[in-house]
Amino acid sequence: MKIGLIIMLLLTLFIPLAGATVGSDIPTYSDCDNVIIKNVGSAASEIGDYNDYKGTLYSSFYKLGDRDEWNGLDGWEQVGDSNEYTRSIVTDGNLITITAYYDPDEEEFYSFDWTSTCPLGVVLVKAGNCYNIYDYDEATSGTGLIAVSGIGISHTTFGWYTCGGIPEFPSIAFPIAAIIGLAFIFQRKKE
Repeated sequence: MKIGLIIMLLLTLFIPLAGATVGSDIPTYSDCDNVIIKNVGSAASEIGDYNDYKGTLYSSFYKLGDRDEWNGLDGWEQVGDSNEYTRSIVTDGNLITITAYYDPDEEEFYSFDWTSTCPLGVVLVKAGNCYNIYDYDEATSGTGLIAVSGIGISHTTFGWYTCGGIPEFPSIAFPIAAIIGLAFIFQRKKE
C-alpha cells in the first residue's frame, strides 16, 4: 500500500514535465483580406492584431524578414548539397531554428520546419499580401509551413508567451503535494 502511494506521488512529480508538443502543418487561417492582421509591418503590430483577434496575450515575438532574410541565401547555412538551408535566431531567451527549402530556379523559399526552446503559440507566414496563420497549443516544433498559394515566403513572425515565465498552477502544486506526501509517509515511518 505504501509503495503504491509512493509511486503515485513520484509520478505526480514527473508527469507535468512531459508536455512538449509538435505543431500542425495545416494553416488555421489564410488571411488575404487583412481581416486578422490589419497592420502589416512590424512584428509587434502583427502579433498585436492576432492577440486582438484571438484574445491571446503573446508578449514575445520575432519577425524573420525585417532585413530581407528570406530573399537570398545570406545568413543561411546549406545542409550538404541539398536545397535545404538552416538558420538559428536567439531572442527573448528563445532559440528558434528554421530549416527551409529553397527553389534555386525561382530563387525563393517555399516551405520550412522549425524548432523552438520556448513553446510557440502562433507562426504567421506572409507572401504577397496574404498570411497563412498557424495556431499552436504551446508547440516546440512545426513542419511543412508554407505561404499562401505557393508564393515564395516574404517573412514570418513567431509569437509566444514570455519564455521561462510563471509556470501553470498544476506544474507547481503537484510536485509540492508529492513532496509533502512523501515527508508525511517518512515521518510516520519513524514514529
